[in-house]
Amino acid sequence: MQGLVCGCTELTKLDLSGFDTRQVSDMSFMFAVCPKLEDLNLADVETNQVNNMMCMFYGDESLKTLDLAKFNTSQVEILALMFANCRSLTTLNLSSFDTSNITLFLGMFANCNRLESIDLSSFQTSQATNFSWMFLNNYALQTLDLSHFDMRQVNDELGSFQQSILEMTNYSDIIKLTTNSDYSLMGGYSGVDQFLANTHSLKKLVLSNQVVLSDDLGDVKLPDTTTVDSYAGRWFNTTDMKHSITVHDLMATYYLGTAPAEKRTFVRSSEPEIQLKQTKIKHTIGLNLDTEWSANDNYIGGSNEFGDPIPIKEVEVTWDRNLNLNTPGIYTVSYRYLTEDGIYAKVSQTIITVVYPVKVGLKSTDISMYIGPKTATWRPANNVLTATDELGKDIKEKLDYQITPILARSRSSRLDMTQPGRYRIDYLYDGDILGSAFLTLLKSKATVDAVDKVIIADPKTTWNSLMHHPTAIDEDGQAVTTIKTSIVDQASGKNVNVVNTHQAGNYQITFSFLDGVENRVYKVVNLKILANQARIKTKDSQLTVGEQWHAKDNFISATDYTGKPLAIDDLKVDGIVNWQQPGQYLVRYTYDKNPELTPITKTALITVVAAVVPVDPNESGNGNVQPEPEYPEAVPDQTIRDQQPNPAPVVDVDTGKPVKPTTEIKSKLKPETNVRKADFQQETESDSNVGTVKQQGPAKLNADGQKQVLNDSQKSAKTLPKTNDARPSSWLSLLGVNLLGLIGLLNFRRKVK
Repeated sequence: MQGLVCGCTELTKLDLSGFDTRQVSDMSFMFAVCPKLEDLNLADVETNQVNNMMCMFYGDESLKTLDLAKFNTSQVEILALMFANCRSLTTLNLSSFDTSNITLFLGMFANCNRLESIDLSSFQTSQATNFSWMFLNNYALQTLDLSHFDMRQVNDELGSFQQSILEMTNYSDIIKLTTNSDYSLMGGYSGVDQFLANTHSLKKLVLSNQVVLSDDLGDVKLPDTTTVDSYAGRWFNTTDMKHSITVHDLMATYYLGTAPAEKRTFVRSSEPEIQLKQTKIKHTIGLNLDTEWSANDNYIGGSNEFGDPIPIKEVEVTWDRNLNLNTPGIYTVSYRYLTEDGIYAKVSQTIITVVYPVKVGLKSTDISMYIGPKTATWRPANNVLTATDELGKDIKEKLDYQITPILARSRSSRLDMTQPGRYRIDYLYDGDILGSAFLTLLKSKATVDAVDKVIIADPKTTWNSLMHHPTAIDEDGQAVTTIKTSIVDQASGKNVNVVNTHQAGNYQITFSFLDGVENRVYKVVNLKILANQARIKTKDSQLTVGEQWHAKDNFISATDYTGKPLAIDDLKVDGIVNWQQPGQYLVRYTYDKNPELTPITKTALITVVAAVVPVDPNESGNGNVQPEPEYPEAVPDQTIRDQQPNPAPVVDVDTGKPVKPTTEIKSKLKPETNVRKADFQQETESDSNVGTVKQQGPAKLNADGQKQVLNDSQKSAKTLPKTNDARPSSWLSLLGVNLLGLIGLLNFRRKVK
């Protein structure tokens, strides 16, 4: 059955339970190079007559298990490369194999790199001459018992195989091998060459004096796994654990013909291991609940150089200083294990770092502020009250800040302190967030309101800022009680301290205050001072006794304070005009409708003169009448057109009707020669039209109708005659005048207000 299914690369399952193989003698290459074969049933296969099993399972890379318990190998002479390149096999039980006739074990398990254990307890190798590559590249193999191997027949052979036969991948390669071409090696080589090459995991090796690990041409190539800084890779004779040897010493000990007589078990040292629950512990004062810590509780276990467990009692535990979980610092506890031979100590450490919590204390976690010059320079650091590291040292200057806009005009990671918005501020140290705060920027609600004002220039006019009704609220909407006022004269463009209310002008009034974040909030209003245009124009007049008079006769025009024309009815007229009595009378015209401004007054002079009746000397009865002596008339020293009197008592004056003559009868009329004496005052117009009055002496009219003022020396000599003078000519003259007046004005009367 040589090469029965050899090279069936897609074969995955094969059941040979119905085969009758009792007469089969050659099973070499029978299942070789079937890389996908996973399930192979050989339960009924008989091998009693088989003498060649070379490469029987060669290259079956997917086979994980093989049941060969019923195999009879008593007639088999060649097992070379039987399981080579079976890369998925993990275990093989060959305890039923009879190998007493085997001469060639070449590469029997080569490249079975997952094979962990092999039961070779029934193997007899006294006839074998070649063991080369037998366990080559068995990386996972940990234990190998060779104590029943007899390798003393190994020798140098000619025409042996090259190692390239381990690279066969198809049927044609197999054919070349069977013809002994391309893979032959002319020349001698050791029969134990690379017998144990690359068995890196091999830890236990049982040997007898019949085992050969080295000869003149080579050695088994047992791996040297020792390292400079490790204890692994040294070999101990289990009967003398106080001494260790190197792998080279071990192979040299089992040199062909010089092996020790007794059976020995050698174990390879491993790097001792100490397993701890924690090798780095960070204990934060005030945060961790544990206030005690046990080094023994931190120990899980370990394995010594032979792979045996290490109890805690065999471990030396030391501290660099006494542990205090309430004091910041670094504490180191060491776990030390000393190997059996005393030449190597395995040390593991746990470092306990006791620290304060790294923390930041914030003034506020929810900050609201108004936008303004006072807050323009605000930074996240301004909100930090305290910041300390694990040792309690101040780290405020080392903090980082991460800005995340929530509701903001800009999505930038920078604060815009000029625009309303809301931000999340994370305070970081070494990349960790220690705390967070929210910042809300608000627009100030502060405002100022005021109104423009127009006033009239006048000495009585006053101004204050309250006339503009200024009001203000601060950034929170609360009323502001202190508002600053500044004044600019628009004519000069300069700031002034006071407003001149006596003359026309324009001013800008600024009401302002600084809100809580130092925003200057202001309102500019206008103050206009109008020129006082109040004027009254009158004229003087002369009447003859009994002649009609109206108040409007002496009124020319008038304007109010703003220049609006006024009628006579808008004025108040005061004074007495007695048309029955010759004399001079003052009538005062007044406008005083605005109590806050100076009243405007103007007077008019009304002169009432007697009618003169000429006397004919030729008339009968007049011959004896003596002409009335002429008396000088008082002439005013100045015109009274612009004069104003002191206020006089108000009498009834009808401003729209003429003065009516008196209705007294002639017999009751008492002639009077006295001319009313009027006190005149000099009038001067100021901006406010307030006149000042100076007293004048008694006045009379001269021959031209002019008023003449008499001085004190003239008073006695030039006084007009009284009505009770004894001179008949004067009395008769006056009587005649009165009779004429009565005739012309009979039954008329006028009230003078």
